[in-house]
Order: sequence, then C-alpha cells, then structure tokens
Amino acid sequence: MLLLEQSEMMQAASAIESQRFVFDSADWALYEHVSQTLQDRHVFVTFYKGRLEVVTVSLLHERIVGLITHLIRVLAEETDTPLGGAGMATLRREDMDEGVQADTCFYIANEARMRGKKELDLMVDPPPDLAVEVEITHRLGERKTIYQDLGVPEIWRHFSGRLVVLHKKGDVYEPVDRSPTFPQLSPEELAGFIAAGLSQDETAWTKAFRRRVREAIGSH
Repeated sequence: MLLLEQSEMMQAASAIESQRFVFDSADWALYEHVSQTLQDRHVFVTFYKGRLEVVTVSLLHERIVGLITHLIRVLAEETDTPLGGAGMATLRREDMDEGVQADTCFYIANEARMRGKKELDLMVDPPPDLAVEVEITHRLGERKTIYQDLGVPEIWRHFSGRLVVLHKKGDVYEPVDRSPTFPQLSPEELAGFIAAGLSQDETAWTKAFRRRVREAIGSH
C-alpha cells in the first residue's frame, strides 16, 4: 500500500473525531504519511507490523498524564535524579516495522547521553528509560510489545484508577511493587495521589506530594 489519497485522508480525519481509526495492511510509507499529515493534531499514531492506529485524547486523559508528569518531576527533584523529558516523541524503528508515541516519556539513566539532542534516532540513540501509558479508551494491544522490542526498561501504566509499574526483565515486562527508578512510594500510593489531584488545585496538590516524598526519603 502506498500513500493515501487526499480524499482518504479526509475520511481518516473525520473518523478520528470518533476517537479511533485503524488501517489494516498498512506499510511504512503510509505510517510516515499519516504521522506527517496529522502532526498538528494532538493524536497518537501507533504502527505495528502493518497495523496502523490513530487515537485522539480526552481532557481526563490529559489531566492524568499531567499529574503523573508532576509526580515524576517532583520525585526526580527530591532525589537528585537526572531527568530529561521526551514527551510524546515518536519512538520508531523502520527495520522493526514498529512505531509508538508514549503519553510522555523520560530519559534518566541515559539523560546525559541525550542532553542537547534535537532529533531522536533509535538506530543509534537509546530508548527512553521510562514511558507512561494512560488508558482511558481502547488502545492498540501491541503497544507494550513495541516498547519491549525497542528496549524501554520501565513503563508506568495507569488504568481504571490503578497504577501498575512494569519492569523489563529479559524479554518480558513484569509488574513490580516499587519502581526501580523511584522506589520511594508504592504504585498504590502514587495512584492515590493521582486520584486526589483530579479534584484539587494542582499547586496545593504538588506541595502536598512533595512533603510526602520528603517524609518518605527521611524515613529511610
């Protein structure tokens, strides 16, 4: 399959308004064309070995992503952990026929190596050390497999009010009771802060979370 005609792209854009649009039997050229055409829309484009999905995001989704980003930045600040945000940067490898955008992602162990970079090339650059996935609507099931293939060491997955931390061990992800990167608070406690943040002023909420992190650090 080559590039979509303009009329087909208009149909795709219309379908995106209903949250999800899927191309089966797509190829890499189509993936790149859709990504380029929709780059000004706040959507997620995922490609896995011929299957292309485009998903819009909701206000709730964006609020939760923002809260988790705050949590990670506070944890990094209070533990003096190097941190480099990569946001929704596209993670892709043409040789693997795979591409994905995290809700947000970060360089931590590899922060110094990526400092000053303006473009990401996973043929030579390391993948992000931590990716965040917030699931409000159905998303392509292969996303975790793509992260696995690309070598992302840690995923924070938020769904149905829960936060699960997945750590890559060998060729698979396993849930762990503490983040290897930020073990100060359990996923359950972090999920509680995320839930509280949805109904609170974020400035006061951030201050409360910072106090809790300092308390946890001081108790060890």
